[in-house]
Amino acid sequence: MPLSFAFDVRSNVVVAGGQYGLSAEILSGNIVVFHDAAPVPVDLQAIAPVTIIVQPAPIPADPVATLDIMPTIFETDWIVDSIGGTPVLATAVPTLSIAPEGCAGGHGSCNSYFSEAAFADNGLKFGPVAGTRMACAPEIMTREAALFAALAATQGYEISGNILPPQRRRRHLAGRATRRAIGPTNGFCRSD
Repeated sequence: MPLSFAFDVRSNVVVAGGQYGLSAEILSGNIVVFHDAAPVPVDLQAIAPVTIIVQPAPIPADPVATLDIMPTIFETDWIVDSIGGTPVLATAVPTLSIAPEGCAGGHGSCNSYFSEAAFADNGLKFGPVAGTRMACAPEIMTREAALFAALAATQGYEISGNILPPQRRRRHLAGRATRRAIGPTNGFCRSD
Protein backbone atom coordinates (compact mmCIF):
# COMPACT_ATOMS: atom_id res chain seq x y z
CA MET A 1 0.00 0.00 0.00
CA PRO A 2 1.67 3.26 -1.06
CA LEU A 3 1.99 5.96 1.59
CA SER A 4 2.75 9.45 0.32
CA PHE A 5 4.57 12.07 2.34
CA ALA A 6 6.63 15.19 1.77
CA PHE A 7 9.12 17.11 3.89
CA ASP A 8 11.39 20.12 3.60
CA VAL A 9 15.15 20.04 4.20
CA ARG A 10 16.70 23.05 5.92
CA SER A 11 19.32 24.63 3.69
CA ASN A 12 21.80 24.95 6.58
CA VAL A 13 22.15 21.16 6.78
CA VAL A 14 22.89 20.67 3.08
CA VAL A 15 26.57 20.50 2.16
CA ALA A 16 27.56 21.17 -1.46
CA GLY A 17 28.54 17.89 -3.14
CA GLY A 18 27.16 15.88 -0.20
CA GLN A 19 25.37 12.58 -0.66
CA TYR A 20 21.97 12.05 0.94
CA GLY A 21 19.54 9.22 1.32
CA LEU A 22 16.16 8.36 2.83
CA SER A 23 15.39 5.41 5.03
CA ALA A 24 12.01 4.21 6.35
CA GLU A 25 10.75 2.27 9.35
CA ILE A 26 7.18 1.46 10.37
CA LEU A 27 6.70 0.85 14.07
CA SER A 28 4.03 -0.76 16.21
CA GLY A 29 4.52 0.77 19.63
CA ASN A 30 8.31 0.74 20.00
CA ILE A 31 8.83 -2.30 17.78
CA VAL A 32 10.02 -1.99 14.17
CA VAL A 33 7.70 -4.17 12.08
CA PHE A 34 8.77 -2.98 8.58
CA HIS A 35 11.96 -1.33 7.33
CA ASP A 36 13.86 -0.68 4.13
CA ALA A 37 16.90 -2.73 3.12
CA ALA A 38 19.17 0.30 2.58
CA PRO A 39 18.84 4.09 2.32
CA VAL A 40 17.53 5.30 -1.04
CA PRO A 41 19.83 7.94 -2.65
CA VAL A 42 18.23 11.38 -2.98
CA ASP A 43 19.25 14.32 -5.16
CA LEU A 44 18.28 17.41 -3.16
CA GLN A 45 18.45 19.59 -6.26
CA ALA A 46 15.86 17.55 -8.17
CA ILE A 47 12.22 17.75 -7.28
CA ALA A 48 11.20 14.19 -8.03
CA PRO A 49 9.33 11.49 -6.13
CA VAL A 50 11.37 8.86 -4.33
CA THR A 51 10.05 5.35 -3.71
CA ILE A 52 11.13 3.45 -0.60
CA ILE A 53 10.22 -0.23 -0.46
CA VAL A 54 9.84 -1.67 3.03
CA GLN A 55 9.85 -5.30 4.05
CA PRO A 56 8.96 -7.13 7.27
CA ALA A 57 11.60 -6.62 9.94
CA PRO A 58 13.30 -9.67 11.44
CA ILE A 59 12.26 -10.57 14.97
CA PRO A 60 14.81 -9.03 17.39
CA ALA A 61 16.84 -11.38 19.57
CA ASP A 62 15.80 -9.61 22.81
CA PRO A 63 12.36 -11.01 23.71
CA VAL A 64 11.84 -8.45 26.49
CA ALA A 65 12.31 -5.57 24.06
CA THR A 66 9.79 -7.12 21.66
CA LEU A 67 7.14 -7.80 24.29
CA ASP A 68 7.25 -11.47 23.39
CA ILE A 69 3.93 -12.11 25.12
CA MET A 70 2.11 -9.69 22.80
CA PRO A 71 1.27 -12.13 20.00
CA THR A 72 -0.71 -14.30 22.43
CA ILE A 73 -3.09 -11.43 23.20
CA PHE A 74 -4.00 -11.02 19.51
CA GLU A 75 -6.55 -12.93 17.45
CA THR A 76 -8.27 -14.05 20.65
CA ASP A 77 -11.84 -13.55 21.80
CA TRP A 78 -11.56 -12.67 25.50
CA ILE A 79 -14.67 -13.17 27.66
CA VAL A 80 -14.79 -10.59 30.45
CA ASP A 81 -15.36 -12.38 33.80
CA SER A 82 -15.19 -9.40 36.14
CA ILE A 83 -14.70 -5.63 36.08
CA GLY A 84 -12.91 -4.03 39.01
CA GLY A 85 -13.43 -7.21 41.04
CA THR A 86 -17.19 -7.34 40.38
CA PRO A 87 -18.43 -10.32 38.35
CA VAL A 88 -20.22 -9.48 35.10
CA LEU A 89 -23.90 -10.22 34.65
CA ALA A 90 -24.40 -13.76 33.32
CA THR A 91 -27.08 -12.47 30.93
CA ALA A 92 -24.84 -9.79 29.35
CA VAL A 93 -21.26 -11.02 29.12
CA PRO A 94 -18.82 -8.51 27.56
CA THR A 95 -15.99 -9.49 25.21
CA LEU A 96 -12.68 -7.98 24.08
CA SER A 97 -10.56 -8.72 21.03
CA ILE A 98 -7.37 -7.04 19.86
CA ALA A 99 -6.13 -7.32 16.29
CA PRO A 100 -2.38 -7.13 15.49
CA GLU A 101 -2.88 -3.78 13.76
CA GLY A 102 -4.05 -2.25 17.05
CA CYS A 103 -7.82 -2.31 16.55
CA ALA A 104 -9.70 -3.38 19.65
CA GLY A 105 -13.35 -4.03 20.23
CA GLY A 106 -16.05 -6.45 21.18
CA HIS A 107 -19.44 -6.59 22.83
CA GLY A 108 -19.82 -4.29 25.84
CA SER A 109 -22.87 -6.05 27.40
CA CYS A 110 -25.42 -4.05 25.41
CA ASN A 111 -23.52 -2.37 22.57
CA SER A 112 -20.77 -3.34 20.17
CA TYR A 113 -17.72 -1.13 20.71
CA PHE A 114 -14.33 -0.40 19.23
CA SER A 115 -11.16 1.37 20.30
CA GLU A 116 -7.44 1.42 19.55
CA ALA A 117 -4.91 -0.55 21.55
CA ALA A 118 -1.38 0.81 21.96
CA PHE A 119 1.54 -1.26 23.22
CA ALA A 120 4.64 0.54 24.52
CA ASP A 121 7.11 0.10 27.37
CA ASN A 122 5.59 -3.27 28.36
CA GLY A 123 2.21 -1.57 28.74
CA LEU A 124 -1.19 -1.57 27.13
CA LYS A 125 -3.45 1.45 26.79
CA PHE A 126 -6.77 1.86 25.03
CA GLY A 127 -7.92 4.95 23.17
CA PRO A 128 -11.40 6.41 23.49
CA VAL A 129 -14.21 3.88 23.11
CA ALA A 130 -16.88 4.34 20.45
CA GLY A 131 -19.77 2.08 19.65
CA THR A 132 -23.39 1.53 18.90
CA ARG A 133 -25.99 3.45 20.94
CA MET A 134 -28.60 0.91 21.99
CA ALA A 135 -30.30 1.20 25.35
CA CYS A 136 -30.57 -1.80 27.67
CA ALA A 137 -31.67 -2.38 31.24
CA PRO A 138 -30.03 0.07 33.70
CA GLU A 139 -27.90 -2.62 35.41
CA ILE A 140 -26.52 -3.72 32.01
CA MET A 141 -25.76 -0.12 31.03
CA THR A 142 -24.00 0.40 34.40
CA ARG A 143 -21.79 -2.67 33.83
CA GLU A 144 -21.03 -1.55 30.27
CA ALA A 145 -19.98 1.89 31.54
CA ALA A 146 -17.74 0.12 34.09
CA LEU A 147 -16.13 -1.89 31.26
CA PHE A 148 -15.40 1.25 29.24
CA ALA A 149 -13.96 2.93 32.37
CA ALA A 150 -11.78 -0.14 33.01
CA LEU A 151 -10.47 0.01 29.43
CA ALA A 152 -9.66 3.71 29.89
CA ALA A 153 -7.81 2.92 33.15
CA THR A 154 -5.77 0.04 31.70
CA GLN A 155 -2.00 0.60 31.91
CA GLY A 156 -0.72 -2.90 31.17
CA TYR A 157 -1.57 -6.57 31.12
CA GLU A 158 -0.27 -9.97 32.06
CA ILE A 159 -1.43 -13.27 30.62
CA SER A 160 -1.53 -16.25 32.96
CA GLY A 161 -2.63 -19.38 31.10
CA ASN A 162 -5.98 -18.45 29.59
CA ILE A 163 -6.50 -15.47 31.93
CA LEU A 164 -5.96 -11.83 30.88
CA PRO A 165 -6.08 -9.38 33.80
CA PRO A 166 -5.64 -5.82 32.44
CA GLN A 167 -3.69 -3.77 34.99
CA ARG A 168 -4.25 -0.26 36.30
CA ARG A 169 -1.44 1.73 37.85
CA ARG A 170 0.08 0.04 40.90
CA ARG A 171 -1.10 -3.29 39.47
CA HIS A 172 -4.71 -3.10 40.66
CA LEU A 173 -6.90 -5.19 38.40
CA ALA A 174 -9.04 -3.22 35.96
CA GLY A 175 -10.83 -6.45 35.09
CA ARG A 176 -10.34 -10.07 34.19
CA ALA A 177 -11.01 -11.98 30.99
CA THR A 178 -10.76 -15.63 29.90
CA ARG A 179 -9.67 -16.82 26.46
CA ARG A 180 -12.61 -18.22 24.49
CA ALA A 181 -11.43 -18.83 20.94
CA ILE A 182 -8.57 -18.08 18.63
CA GLY A 183 -9.19 -16.77 15.15
CA PRO A 184 -9.48 -13.60 13.07
CA THR A 185 -10.77 -10.64 15.09
CA ASN A 186 -10.72 -7.87 12.50
CA GLY A 187 -14.48 -7.28 12.34
CA PHE A 188 -13.98 -3.93 14.06
CA CYS A 189 -10.92 -2.83 12.01
CA ARG A 190 -11.43 -0.52 9.08
CA SER A 191 -9.99 -1.79 5.84
CA ASP A 192 -9.67 1.52 3.97
